Amino acid sequence: MKKFVMFFSIVSIVLFTTTLTLAQQKGSISGKVTDKSNNRPLIGTNVLVVGTNLGAASDLDGNYIIKNLPAG
Repeated sequence: MKKFVMFFSIVSIVLFTTTLTLAQQKGSISGKVTDKSNNRPLIGTNVLVVGTNLGAASDLDGNYIIKNLPAG
């Protein structure tokens, strides 16, 4: 029984630290899209991360955020 408790404790610690490590490897990109000629925000502009299927559309102020990006 003592060995089972020790094994369970070690497995729990390993899984917990692995989950924390993986959770920290996600990132985000945010920014603002503006018209170069008059510096006004562009509404509804699609912003895509090249080579992925991740993206977002800019809001009424031209702001966007793309979350849950893999590291790198």
